[in-house]
Amino acid sequence: MAELEKIAPTLVYDWPTDGPAWQPILDGVAEATGLQDKAAEVKEKYNDRIAEIQEEFPGIDGLTYNSAMLNQGQLVYSTNSMFEDLGMVQTDAQKAAGARGTVSLERLDELDGDVLVIYDPASEKKQLEDNAQFAALPSVKNGSLIWQDMALGYAVTTASGPMSPDWAVEHITPELTAAVK
Repeated sequence: MAELEKIAPTLVYDWPTDGPAWQPILDGVAEATGLQDKAAEVKEKYNDRIAEIQEEFPGIDGLTYNSAMLNQGQLVYSTNSMFEDLGMVQTDAQKAAGARGTVSLERLDELDGDVLVIYDPASEKKQLEDNAQFAALPSVKNGSLIWQDMALGYAVTTASGPMSPDWAVEHITPELTAAVK
């Protein structure tokens, strides 16, 4: 690190075990560049937008969710930082399993959140859709299942940031509407 600092200001971040958070990165860059006021403005706008979304979807801040990646016939839990910012919470089963816990196709009943988000990078969706236990999940039956593509995944999970809410909410409005009914 000392060698790098001789060349240019160097920032090193601990990567949280449950996924990245954009706010500490923004704070670090702002501190290194002397733009703390601008960073505070960005965060204030983000928080204002989160509050607007909560008003647009009354009750969203009391919902539970499951978020997972479908991979070789099993689901691997993941966080969803934008949902957390909106006041949604992971289900107890997901919390107990941890950030990289898994759910087999035989235990789909553990996906008991009000909203279910599934990232399907290998196009295994049909395997779940053909499963009667999956079809019986409350989130699937009430229309609050979100099939996440790569862009949406980055917006709400991996690289969530200050511009994520507007873009993401535009893409998942029907599912959020179904969840808060």
